[in-house]
Amino acid sequence: MKTIKIKIENYPQETPELRETFKALGLQSFDSLHFQFKMIEAGTYHVETKRIFSNQYNTTEGFRIFEKCSCLSTPSMKKLRGYYIAEGIEKIREYQATVRACGYCGAQYIGLPRNFQQAQTFCDKCLDSQYLEKKDLHLLRLHFILDKNDREPLTEGEEAWLMPQYIERQTKGENSRNAKHLRDQRARIEADFKKDTENAKAEHDGLIWLMDNNVSIDNVIYYNHTKRFCFGWRHPVGADVKSELLDLLCEFPFDYDIK
Repeated sequence: MKTIKIKIENYPQETPELRETFKALGLQSFDSLHFQFKMIEAGTYHVETKRIFSNQYNTTEGFRIFEKCSCLSTPSMKKLRGYYIAEGIEKIREYQATVRACGYCGAQYIGLPRNFQQAQTFCDKCLDSQYLEKKDLHLLRLHFILDKNDREPLTEGEEAWLMPQYIERQTKGENSRNAKHLRDQRARIEADFKKDTENAKAEHDGLIWLMDNNVSIDNVIYYNHTKRFCFGWRHPVGADVKSELLDLLCEFPFDYDIK
C-alpha cells in the first residue's frame, strides 16, 4: 500500500502569522473543545492511501490525523495549542486529485485512466443494496473527493443505461455482494430445515416408541433446545412411579430426564 510522508508541527497558540501559514498551505481546520482535543506530537508520519478522505487521514502509525487542529478553550473559545501538517500536504492533494468516490456507499475508485472521457462514471458496488431506491441512483455518480458540488440528476440517457443494471442487481443474485447474501440465506434456510427436521423426527420417534411400549405420554415433552425428553414436565413424578418408569425406559433410545 502506498503511503505519503508528512511532517507535523506543534504550536502553543494560534497567531496571525500561523494563520497565514495555514492559508498558504491550504489546510482545512478541524478545531475541537479541550476535552475532545488530542495532540499529535511533532514528527514524521505516513498517511495511508488505501482509503483517503478529503480533510482527515489515517496513518500507518495507528491514529487519525487532521490537516490542522487547535484546542478551543472555554468559555473564551480561544484557539490554544495545536498541530498542523507542515510538509507533505501538496503530495496529499496530488493523490486526492486522482480519487473519485460514490455518493451513496462511499466506495473509492483510485487512479485516472488514460482516456478519462470513457472512464467509469457510476459506482457499480452498491446497485444491489436493499436500501438503494431509484430516486437515489444519481448518488452513484462518481465525484472527485475534493469536489464539494452536489451530484447532478441523471440524464435520460444515463437513466436508460443505469436502470436495467439496477433492476437486474435488485432482482438477481448472480454477482457482487447480493450473491453472497443469497448464499448466506440459503445456508441459513438449509440449517434451520435440518435442525427442525431432526427435532421433529426425534420427537415423533420418541413418542411413538413410548406409545408402542405402553408408556403414557401425558406428562412428557421433548425440548428442541436440549434434544432431551422430560418426564414430569406438567407435574413431578412420584418416587413409586419413577421406579416403574425407569424400568419401562431401560431401552428408550433417547436422552431423557425425570423430574
